[in-house]
Amino acid sequence: MSVAAVVALGLALVALVAVAVLVTAAVYKRALATRYAGDQTFDAIHFATTDDGWRLPLYRYAPAAPLPPGRRPVLLVHGIATNHQSLDLDADRSLARWLHARGHDVWLLDLRGCGLARRGARPGAAPGTWTFDDLARRDAPAALRLITRVTGAAQLDFVGYSMGGIIGAALAGAPDTAPQLRSLTCLGTPLAFNAQRLLPLATRAGRAVTRALPSARRAVPLRWPARRNAWLGGRIGGPVTRVILNPANIDAPVLRLAMHEAIEDIPAGVLDQFHAWISASGTPRSRDGAIDYTARLAQARLPTLFVAGTDDRLAPPSAVAAGYRAAAGPARLRVVGASAPAALAALDLPPGDVQAVLADSDWGHGDLILARDAARLVFPLLGDFLDALAAAPDATRAADPSAAHAAEAAA
Repeated sequence: MSVAAVVALGLALVALVAVAVLVTAAVYKRALATRYAGDQTFDAIHFATTDDGWRLPLYRYAPAAPLPPGRRPVLLVHGIATNHQSLDLDADRSLARWLHARGHDVWLLDLRGCGLARRGARPGAAPGTWTFDDLARRDAPAALRLITRVTGAAQLDFVGYSMGGIIGAALAGAPDTAPQLRSLTCLGTPLAFNAQRLLPLATRAGRAVTRALPSARRAVPLRWPARRNAWLGGRIGGPVTRVILNPANIDAPVLRLAMHEAIEDIPAGVLDQFHAWISASGTPRSRDGAIDYTARLAQARLPTLFVAGTDDRLAPPSAVAAGYRAAAGPARLRVVGASAPAALAALDLPPGDVQAVLADSDWGHGDLILARDAARLVFPLLGDFLDALAAAPDATRAADPSAAHAAEAAA
């Protein structure tokens, strides 16, 4: 056989292998998408436009009938490294659908860089360059404007999971957005960063990754690995998994679905700001350090609900309770898990609306929204809170927020 023939045969084999790899990858991708496809049943998608050109999707579960007096639209905002599907995963693991089934008008937001969020024709922040401040000062206010315009409601009830609750605290303490919030709920929201031992190491590692990437792709890449390896969810564990959740509380198929549908990359700018909170300030602050978002809760007179898991390594009870301590309006704190009474006692809080919610085991970060018992133990805490607001719609604030913030602005 001639040299030319050997070369041709080799190239043909390489081409066949390449085709086989591409076909296998395509089949695998399709199989994953089919196997782990969610079953979202929202009624409509609206798009809010930010002042720097981002189009952010808002998924609505509309009420079957007009809201009764005392009810307000409910906005759910996801945390870091996730999208709205973390709060609307499937029929059995959906805070959104749980609220909707009880007559609420529910909206879910995807922040910039997540899900269907896209930059519009106008110039916007380049990928990876935006910060937490952009999420709190551009994205969330755009969502508030759209919801109040579409529904005609003057106020809404804000529910934030993890980082989403910090966004809510920022809104509640800002003069231009505070009047649009009737209440704030923080689920697993860290409002202090002095008890999370592993977070400094995690943020340093993440920053090393982002600095090694091209500037146009500066983000910790989590979405692609999570989707490709979703089939491993619940099959392998380890210390990393335990930081995020307690596998004993979350069924393996649910974990696999969440890995495939709900995970997003972490933009470098957001990660850098988190690192500053964790390594320096100890509390969530604006990038220039001028605004302490936790302290802003002292200026917000709206009712608040804080929910913590007993074994949450990202937002331990002490970090969630920092928001409860700072809140100036009527506040509730609930701690969920087998050791909830001991966890509350360790906080040494003054008398107030504080309760332990007992469970069979201790609860981690993801458990608050994805555990098999979340709809029995956690979701009703929010339902009862909103029902109490609806029953007394004229007594939900300790003072007129417009007047309070007008005085602050004039000072």
